[in-house]
Amino acid sequence: EKLESLRKQEQKRKAQPLRSQTAAKTRSISKLTIRELKIRDQHQCQYLDPETKKQCEAQFYLQAEHIVPFAKGGTHELKNLELLCPAHNRLRAVQQFGIRKMKNYLPELGP
Repeated sequence: EKLESLRKQEQKRKAQPLRSQTAAKTRSISKLTIRELKIRDQHQCQYLDPETKKQCEAQFYLQAEHIVPFAKGGTHELKNLELLCPAHNRLRAVQQFGIRKMKNYLPELGP
């Protein structure tokens, strides 16, 4: 009876998807992932100018940004994150969601 109970528990556990395969329940990215991101991106903004192909040189006040936005189903996996300076993070937000939506969050875009 006890053995049967353990088998059922094991089957349930195996049927559940791995944590990395499930959608994140919170907007918070783990400290470990942030640390790995900073190391991978060498503490530098990852924005590349589309015309010159030069990388932004900012190294302060960097923000973890989802490549596929969290609001559009993006995960907190390292492969879906990049470091951006605040200016390029705002630019990405406008590119992803449009000026009309982002005006509510970014007063510098005007009324």
